[in-house]
Amino acid sequence: PLGFAWWNEIRIRYYKQDKDLPKAHRIKGMWKAVMWTEVQWEYQEATIGVNVPQIADMTDERLEYAFVHELMHITLNQMRPTDGVTKSELKNEEFVCTRLAQMFIWWTREIKKKYGNDSKQSSGGNSASKYGEKKNDEKDKNPNK
Repeated sequence: PLGFAWWNEIRIRYYKQDKDLPKAHRIKGMWKAVMWTEVQWEYQEATIGVNVPQIADMTDERLEYAFVHELMHITLNQMRPTDGVTKSELKNEEFVCTRLAQMFIWWTREIKKKYGNDSKQSSGGNSASKYGEKKNDEKDKNPNK
């Protein structure tokens, strides 16, 4: 989904207790990330860390958004400077990931509304193409025109 089929590996690592979280995510008394990514874009490998206690009460919609948001971080990670990231650059990346996640989720829902939930559309017959376009032989076949 979302074009990650060519990546070598995207792992999901679940952390069930605060004591198991990576050090950067164990700060007491502060907001804790729901998910985060560790990316080696040059090898097309990434890990999405999941803070299980933080997601326990999330709605399915919020969980979907959080996951897609992290996928956007994987996509954008190559653009980060190799000598570190400033707070301003991180804020910009967070905003871009937020907007892209919202757009992908909206787009996916609109496609499902228009073409149904079947993501395995055949290439023959009167089905829509993978891009939602009608095939040439399907155009203007409406006898009511």
